[in-house]
Amino acid sequence: MFASTARRKRGLHSLVTIAVAAASVLAVTACGPGESADSSGAPSPTTSASTPAAAEPSPSGSSDGKGAKSPQQQVDAFLKEYKAAADNNDTAGKLKAKKDYVILQYQPQLAEWEAKNSADGVFRAQNVPVSFVTKTDEGRTTQDSVFVIATFQWSNADGTRVEYQVDRQDLKIRNILELD
Repeated sequence: MFASTARRKRGLHSLVTIAVAAASVLAVTACGPGESADSSGAPSPTTSASTPAAAEPSPSGSSDGKGAKSPQQQVDAFLKEYKAAADNNDTAGKLKAKKDYVILQYQPQLAEWEAKNSADGVFRAQNVPVSFVTKTDEGRTTQDSVFVIATFQWSNADGTRVEYQVDRQDLKIRNILELD
């Protein structure tokens, strides 16, 4: 009798576990992108340490509502990651940022520009800027590309402006051009 009751309890416990797991899956799949279910099963927004929402607010625009970054946010994230690596003389970190944000086909041109000019192709300078702000150039935006301008501030010089051409589909940087 005891073994039978214990088996029934284990079986009932297993059924409850499966039911809870199934309810969780249903609640999560019923949520839209960027949402999760709270304990009542209702959708609630989520954030994580790796998303911009958990970081300090960026002056670079807003999300498209689907959880994806805007082209301006993408450039801002790239420059923050790249600048942090440059500030720490982290060559591997700079290469990783380029790999993650710059289209593969443009990277040889970027390296060629750097060798020819003895400067950093991302900043278009020999130094690392103290700070920067990004802004979308609405007048140059096309069906396929968005142009984002970063204005870099230097410790002992006037600001310079660099334009980043971003593909609308994959949000990868396609070209970098110094404006000043």
